[in-house]
Amino acid sequence: MDASLIPFTWLIHAGIAFVPLAFIVPLSRKRVHWRWWESLALIFPYCVFLALMLSNIAPKNASNMVDSAYLGMAVPIAALVRVAIGARINERACATLLMCLLCAVAAIVYFMRPASCDC
Repeated sequence: MDASLIPFTWLIHAGIAFVPLAFIVPLSRKRVHWRWWESLALIFPYCVFLALMLSNIAPKNASNMVDSAYLGMAVPIAALVRVAIGARINERACATLLMCLLCAVAAIVYFMRPASCDC
């Protein structure tokens, strides 16, 4: 796998996630108290996906790095879930659970997507 693809695909992942988050987070500040560490939702799932790609457990190729875009779509969905739940349950526990779910989504995307063709 070409190492120069890693920053590029992370930017795709983060860019797809950031656009809706730029609206969700400021508009939901009265309902949810966002913490600085919750921004790691842009990093942790990608790191899980990248670690699986580098481990070669299920052989994939560099074309599959674009699958990180699916992770970028999962981050705003998790933020919307957090806003919908609000303060009904412990906010820290909810954020931690959603972070773990995002990492699980990264693993699911890795194992469910077939290897792309390098045609």
